[in-house]
Order: sequence, then C-alpha cells, then structure tokens
Amino acid sequence: MGNYHRIGDRCVVPLASVFSGHSFSGQSGSVAPNWKIRPITRFPGLESKASWSPDGRFVTFSWWHPGDENVFVMPISGGDPVQLTHSPADDCDSRWSPDGRYITFLGDLGRTKLVYLIPPSGGEPRLLGDTQIPFMERFVESWKALGSQPWSPDGHELVFSKLDSDGRISLWNINVDTRQPSRLTSPPPGSDDLQGAWSSDERWLAFSRTEAGLGSLWIMPAHGGPPRLLFRDGSDNISPAWSVDNHRLVFQSNRLGAQNLWDIEVASGRLRKITNGAGIEALPAVGPEGLLFQEHHQRVEIWSADTTTGSERQLTHNTGQNYWPRISNDGRWLVYDSDRTHAWDVSLLDLQTGSERPLTHNAAVNLTPEWAPDGRSVSFVSNRDGKFRIWVLDIEHGRPWRLLEQPVHAPSAISFGAGQMERVHAWSPDGRNIGFIADTSTGPALWIADAQGHNARQIVAGVLGFDWYRDARHVIYTRICPDGSWTRELIARDLDTGGEQVLYRSPHMDIAAAPDGNAILFCYSASHSNQSLFILPVAQNARKRLPHAASEPRRLAGAKGLWHAHHGSWSRDGNTVFYSRDYIEGDIYLIENYR
Repeated sequence: MGNYHRIGDRCVVPLASVFSGHSFSGQSGSVAPNWKIRPITRFPGLESKASWSPDGRFVTFSWWHPGDENVFVMPISGGDPVQLTHSPADDCDSRWSPDGRYITFLGDLGRTKLVYLIPPSGGEPRLLGDTQIPFMERFVESWKALGSQPWSPDGHELVFSKLDSDGRISLWNINVDTRQPSRLTSPPPGSDDLQGAWSSDERWLAFSRTEAGLGSLWIMPAHGGPPRLLFRDGSDNISPAWSVDNHRLVFQSNRLGAQNLWDIEVASGRLRKITNGAGIEALPAVGPEGLLFQEHHQRVEIWSADTTTGSERQLTHNTGQNYWPRISNDGRWLVYDSDRTHAWDVSLLDLQTGSERPLTHNAAVNLTPEWAPDGRSVSFVSNRDGKFRIWVLDIEHGRPWRLLEQPVHAPSAISFGAGQMERVHAWSPDGRNIGFIADTSTGPALWIADAQGHNARQIVAGVLGFDWYRDARHVIYTRICPDGSWTRELIARDLDTGGEQVLYRSPHMDIAAAPDGNAILFCYSASHSNQSLFILPVAQNARKRLPHAASEPRRLAGAKGLWHAHHGSWSRDGNTVFYSRDYIEGDIYLIENYR
C-alpha cells in the first residue's frame, strides 16, 4: 500500500511527511494528523467503486473474482459480502440512494451500459435508463457514466452520462419515478462530460470534462445553468466527490505522476494531496464515516502462445503495463508500447537475449507500434505535437518523422494508455499503402494513404478497428451492427468492388488476420475482466474473393477473470500469436474522519 504501514488491523499513513517539501502552483495545504487509513476489503481479485449506505453502516462495491464483475453489499465493520447481481457481463459503479431504498448500478450485455436499480436486500434489477455508451469501444467512458454521488439529495433524480448522436457524451438527469430524462450539459466538440456528482445541499453538480484524454473539474448549478471550470492543469483530473460540508471536492489525479487522491477547496482553489501510495488510488466516495477509495495495482505482461499446442511463454518481466506486441519479419525483435519508464513509450525486445530498450524518449504519449515496410523502422501513434498522429522512427538512428498531417482516432483516456485502443493504423502487405482510422463528422472511418503519407482518401465509415486481409485489395474491420442492437460485426471488404461479407457477430475487439488468410484472431467477452483470445477459422470464397467463417471460433488463451487478454498479433509463419495479459487486483480503503 505504498508508504502506508500497519498498526494492528489498521494502515496508517504519516500524512505530515507526505506534504513536506511539496508546493502546488504557489499553494500548499496542511492535513489533519489524526486521519487513519484502514482496509475495508481484503478479498482476492479487485474490489472497486465503493459507495456508502445513508447511515454509514454498510458499503456497496463491485468485485472481479473470478470472471465477471458483480455488485456486493457488506457491513463497514467487516463480515461476509452479500452478492446482489449475477450477470454474465459486468455490473459495476453501484451507488446507494439517499433514502436507502435503492442501489443504482451500471450493467451491460456486451453492448451499451444500462442504468439499473436494485433494492439493497436483493431482488430483480429494474432498468432505469440507457447511457448509449458502448461497453467495448468506449470502455473507459462507460464506467464513468455514474459519479460518486449521482443521486439528488431527495432521492427522486439521478444524474448520468449519455452518448449523443454526434459522438459527444453529455450529462443528463432522469426522474426515478417517471423515467423522464433531461439534458444538463452540451460539451464542446471533442469533449465528454462524465462522473456527475450532486452536492448534499442540492445546489451544485460537479463533473469531469475529458478532452484529448485529459480530465478537468467543473461545477454547475444543480438545476441548470452554465458550467464553470474549477481546475485544469494539463494532467488527468477525474472522479470528483463532495466533502460532507460541500466546501471541498476530492478527486483523482496523476498530476505528480502516480494516480493519487487530492482535494480542492472550491472557494479558493487551494489544493491538498491526500494519498501517496505507489499503486493507483482512485474513485473517492465521501460519507458519514470518512472517505472511501480503491487502491489497485495493474501489471500487463506480453506472452506468446503456440496456435497448435496452446503452450505459452512469458516474454516481458517488469512492473509496468506492456501492450501491443508486434513481431519483426525475421522473428527476432518484438516492438510494443509500455509505461515502465513512467511515460508511454515504444520499446524493443530482443527475443534472443531478452534485452529491452525504449525507442522513444519524451513526455508525450507514444502508442500502438507497427513495423514499417522496410523492416528497419517502426510507425506509431503519438501526441507529441498536440494531436495523435502517425509517426515513423528509424530504429538504428532514432530519428522520428511525422508521416501524416491528419490526426488519427485518439485513445479515450491517456491515463489508461493503450489498453483500450484498437488498431488505428497498419501497413498493407505490399508496403505501398497505410490504412488508418480517423474521426469524421459521422464518427470514425477507415482511410488509406500511400506509403509517403500522401493522397489520403476515406474508404468506409463506422470502422472501430481493422486489419489488412491477404493483400492490398482486402481488409477486415469491426463495426456496430446496423440493426440497432449495438452488436459488433466482423466484416471482410473488397476495396475494389466495395463488396462485403459478415464473418462473425459478437462482443469482440483487437482483430488481426493471419498472414495466410486462413484465420482471424480477436479478443472476446461480454465481460471485460474475463476477455479472452479466440481464433476464427475462415475459408476463401473463390467467386467473391471474400472469406467466410469456416467454423465456430476456438478459445486459445484466457483465465476466467484472473487476467484478461488484449492486442493479439501473429508471427510471420502463423504458428505463434503474441498478446498482452492484464493482471489487476486491489482493495477498498477508508480514511477515517476525513473532513
């Protein structure tokens, strides 16, 4: 637990020492020396997103172990948790109503996040509303649709985030009795309003506004009126929670590197740092007995798996997050992105010696590397000039250059790095073209440019992720099924004729075509915490020149919630796949007497 030490069953942080030597834009804060931190949960897996009962005697939280995520309730004093939900998908973000009648939570069936109500004693959940935020392609935003205190103090209204038709996410209010929603905010283009929280005096709403992957803190009159920026400093500041007296907002920030808890005095803007752990300290919730938060650790390692035998091998061994493995044509080098340098950089692994080194060295975010056609360069996505664009790096000399002026589809939250990104650029098999996904007025679309980054043209709209298939005339891509069900479709497309073939319908992401075209690799699960790696065999249709599914997908790798998979890719001979294993575990803690 970072700098915390244990005294009996309590963890106490020497808070005075945490603040010594720190100053924040000329402002500093003192802290109460009698704050004590103790664990509320100590279960295997990840317990997260806690909320107080109105009387302060119970907490509700979500728990990943094993497999999918579900909602639980337990006494604050300890004891066995009681499971309230039993969905095969993920149920999370449970929040107790002020009158104690309901717990609201977010659930999904691999499509959009839905807002439900359930009595604290259990029973059948009741659907209240739909965030319209798709679970897989906007995963980060989907779990921010409910804030720390979404209920109005009288318990009759609930604020939540909802995806609009133009792709932005706004705050909406819904009447719990009539289920009538009303819009509260209209964020500017490229921004999302998330994690709305009522003040207990019913005067204000706080929320986070995310733009280019960074969150800022805002407040607005609870019953409508212009929002006011409270705090923005170039880091990711999210998850606002009001103090009991409504004078402060607790929030989660990476402003000094690690994800810690801070608070800000609303009237003066004065900041205090609350926690100083080495893990990720997140999602505060203030209640009668103090401040609840989750502390968790995430480790993502790269593995390989034999496609015939299923035998696996761990390739990276560090404490960071390592995503997006791509093997060189000669099979010796693996390029990937990693935050082990405390910034998101592209790294290179020598599979013969096991040595690793970063290829990029700057404070920008550098993600999703791909081998360029010459085999001596790597292309990647970076925001080093303000927007996420495609860059190319000569490995021997370390010289990067920008390939395209046009920005590509950006990650939803920089603090989550590459974990939630799909493939946004890839070179054609003949090396003459590069495909990329860019945002348009109607959503993300697939574009193609030549190898020098010239003559870019839009190919097809509504593309969430893609790969080339066999040659430069065919691609596979993922889109939302046009029937309104929010189901994902895997599509093969002939670029010459525009002909298409549906290969598979399921919650899936991270698609990659085998070099010989006989299989497609993807990650699948209606539950993010149970996401596994699958192979779909495909056969060629000689008349249409398009593939079709030859059989049902087979599972190659997965661990029923102990870890989940990301970003599979193929070796040149198709005998091996490479992927990321995402391990996450953590507990809920209480800072007693937080004021």
